[in-house]
Amino acid sequence: RRQGIASQLLAQCEAGAAEWGEPGLYLKVEVENYGATDLYRQCGFEELGTRDPAEMEAWMVRWKGGRRPLRLMRKPVSCSPPAGAAVPLSSTIAKLYAKPKRAGEPPARAA
Repeated sequence: RRQGIASQLLAQCEAGAAEWGEPGLYLKVEVENYGATDLYRQCGFEELGTRDPAEMEAWMVRWKGGRRPLRLMRKPVSCSPPAGAAVPLSSTIAKLYAKPKRAGEPPARAA
C-alpha cells in the first residue's frame, strides 16, 4: 500500500486511451471505498453521479459480494500520454506477448 503502484497503473491506462484516441476514461467504484475514491480524484477523475445497486441474480450477488451503490467517475484524456507513463502501452503489451526466441533464430524485424 501507498507505493504509487495504482497511480502508475492509472497512468498506463491513460496512456493507452490516448494512444487509441479515446476521449476519456470511465470507472465505477463502491461509494464506501473512500481510499480508492480519493486516489481517483487525485489522479484527475471527476464524479458523474451515483448508481443504485443493479438488479442481479442471486449467484451474481454472492459472486460480487453483495449489491452496493456505485460512484461513476470520468477523466478526460488528452492526445498526449501523461507524465507518469514513460513507456507507451503498446510497446509494453508487445513485450508481454512477444514470442520467446529460440537459439539461432534471427532477430525480428521492426515493422
